[in-house]
Amino acid sequence: MAFTLGKPSREAAFEALDRRIRALWGPHVHLSCEDSDASAYPIRAYFSKDFVPLDHVPVAIPFRSPFALAVFRTLRKTRPGETVTYRDLAGAVGHPFAARAVGSWMRRNPVPILIPCHRVVRADGSLGRYAEGDWLKAFLLQWEKQPEAKPRAAF
Repeated sequence: MAFTLGKPSREAAFEALDRRIRALWGPHVHLSCEDSDASAYPIRAYFSKDFVPLDHVPVAIPFRSPFALAVFRTLRKTRPGETVTYRDLAGAVGHPFAARAVGSWMRRNPVPILIPCHRVVRADGSLGRYAEGDWLKAFLLQWEKQPEAKPRAAF
């Protein structure tokens, strides 16, 4: 399945994710950073021309559900540009019939992009829904698949 970037830009994607983070964590928390050095700030580095993947950035997951923790930890192992289905992710954590529960936890993802819920798709290969808009999910997947955005460095 091919995804196209269309009109959305890196800046629009960054701003949408920043709004989501502020909605989840409060108005004092922002993704933006005054430092122009992308390597000093993981989200900026992800959207930089050098594309630094975020799978090594530490994330504290604020849920006590063993299922949710397993889902989020397993999802973080999905490489940039790859996708996994809700069903396959459920199976990977030992609950092959819990695809809907996986979708429910994706909607409650506390740190979008650091826990890459945009990489989870439906069994038929279609994108499914994304909290910040389907355009952003398509954009992030395409961004990770661009030849010029292949991982060159890691934290």
